[in-house]
Amino acid sequence: MTTAIQKSPAICPALDNVEKEFVTAMLTVPIPKMGQDELFRGILQTVNRSYLELGQMPAGTTTAERDKSLAAITNLIIIDIKEYFPRLTLDEFNLAVRRGLRFEYGKYYGFNVLSVHKFIESFLACEEREMALSKQQRYLQEAKDRETEPLSVEQKWEIMKHGILSQFEAYKSTKVLRDYGNASYDFFDKAGVIQLSNEEKKQIFKEAEERIKNEALTKSGSDLFMTLVGKKFNTHDKKAAAVSMAKQISLAKFYDSDPDIPGLLKSEKLFKAFCDE
Repeated sequence: MTTAIQKSPAICPALDNVEKEFVTAMLTVPIPKMGQDELFRGILQTVNRSYLELGQMPAGTTTAERDKSLAAITNLIIIDIKEYFPRLTLDEFNLAVRRGLRFEYGKYYGFNVLSVHKFIESFLACEEREMALSKQQRYLQEAKDRETEPLSVEQKWEIMKHGILSQFEAYKSTKVLRDYGNASYDFFDKAGVIQLSNEEKKQIFKEAEERIKNEALTKSGSDLFMTLVGKKFNTHDKKAAAVSMAKQISLAKFYDSDPDIPGLLKSEKLFKAFCDE
């Protein structure tokens, strides 16, 4: 099995050579996804080179015995990586061992599975690497943000229509109205769909104040709670809450009148009102 060639994302141009090495190593294929033969050859090559750089030889008195030792440690390293570092790539393994052999991750005693494990662990926790990957991630996110085109007015209108229709259908079936930020009421009011006389507005506002008071009493069970609430919130806060509640009540009354919401949302009048926002 041969590892499939994957298209890598663009590398952040602001990275220095060391940082690029960290990033490019991370972008290659994770070890568990590599073919077994390809993986064995790759790890074996690094293990063999490590012994040469250290001026050491694997256990054994004959070439056959040393080859057997190399194969054994290679297989043990592969098992260790798959168990403890499943996202590690072969390039990262090579980089970790190269740096570890040069004491960049502290002292070690002999080249073996445990020392290689320590090299990889230290490599993955390395602050230099974390900073490089963080820079790369920011670069990719900024590039993605630049490529994302803003929504057209038509697309925004479709989102608005879907939201209003879903809200209307939910209210008709549950009698529970959720109009966050009074967005639907404000839109219908601006479009001239909801028309109330001054007298109706006063009556609804009074109803809203009573509803807020009753809801608070229900939750508290005493007038003392209302006294404390009155001290905590100023007149402006209470009025704003009443205005929001009045809008909720007005929208509910409008929905209760059984309007043709799907038909209204198809009208040019509402689309024009939306465009003028």
